[in-house]
Amino acid sequence: MSDSTTTARQEFVKQVHDAYNRLYDTPYLRTHPLVEILLPPEARLPSNRSQNLRRVLLDAIETLKPQTGIPAQSPDWRYYRIFELRYVEGLAANETMEQLAISKSQFFRDHAEGLEHIAAVLWDKRAAAEPTTAEQSVHLETERLFASATWERISVMQVLTEMQAVVAALARIHHVQVEYAALESLVVRADRVILRQALLNLITFVITNTRDTTVRLERHSSENETGLFISFRVKPVSEPPTSNSGLPLCAKLMNQVNGRFAIHEESEECSITLAWRDVPARTLLIVDDNAGLHDLYRRYLAEQNWHVIGAKNGKEARELLAQTLPTVILLDVMMPEEDGWELLVSFKGTPELAGIPVIICSVVNEPKLAADLGAASSLTKPVSQQALVEALAPWS
Repeated sequence: MSDSTTTARQEFVKQVHDAYNRLYDTPYLRTHPLVEILLPPEARLPSNRSQNLRRVLLDAIETLKPQTGIPAQSPDWRYYRIFELRYVEGLAANETMEQLAISKSQFFRDHAEGLEHIAAVLWDKRAAAEPTTAEQSVHLETERLFASATWERISVMQVLTEMQAVVAALARIHHVQVEYAALESLVVRADRVILRQALLNLITFVITNTRDTTVRLERHSSENETGLFISFRVKPVSEPPTSNSGLPLCAKLMNQVNGRFAIHEESEECSITLAWRDVPARTLLIVDDNAGLHDLYRRYLAEQNWHVIGAKNGKEARELLAQTLPTVILLDVMMPEEDGWELLVSFKGTPELAGIPVIICSVVNEPKLAADLGAASSLTKPVSQQALVEALAPWS
């Protein structure tokens, strides 16, 4: 093994150890280097990359499990039990030592041996996760767009209207007319830039591959979803047009905005559907003088069906409440001028606001006081993504 390979292998073992130490820290795993090393491109989407990496690491622990017939007191069983207790059951290192009745030095020796075995298994798998150049390009592009995503309710027809100059120019070149049918009332929750790019990729593919002189982008409706549908005849080519097109990017972008991409090809006919589930959006009003937390919680909920708005004080909160009634209010306590307790009492004393659930979110841990004043529940800062999602679950 060359020096460079040895160094890379040592760094890889460190990364594996680091990932196990933060196995249940979802935001941390989302950006972990092992995502790019161990997961195939389709498993690296922000919506599920943490879970997928965690599953790979948990499955790797099972490779330590001895075969039937190996004595229970053997080192092999000890390696397995250390990782099972430590990372599957979530025990601390000292608790694991007590459970197995082993010394500290024995624990660290066995842990190192087990880690080397797991790292070797994962090292052999890493090559299979490496994407092709085209897949890598699609992956990097979707990552770039998702990193700056801002979620909102958007009129699809408005986005199509904004794209009209580009679409018209392309349509003239290919002698195709693009029509839109019954899309005026179609509103979806998405990031505007991502949605625009997905639609542009779809329309570009259709215009450049159709043999029709007119194509219609129509509304798609089913029992539990709405979206867009287009059907057209494809040009005669030596290979399917989807073999080298922008549709893989369109599919990944739709996945990121919680939509569905479907394509059906049969002979000379092709139909494509972009659809979103009919789930009413909920609105979360964050009242906190730390504007940075507004952005953090917005990122926490980017993959959920929550529209997040923020106010830095009571005055701004009342201005927003005069315009819209949120599903839930997330309220800080320690704020200048009017603190959270005062605001909570004020909200509960206002008839049109009294029914809105309020979650107290503060370094001040007073759940009984919060409940007595009418709060639905309490969170103690700092708040993890999982804790916030679970707190909002009753209204999701």
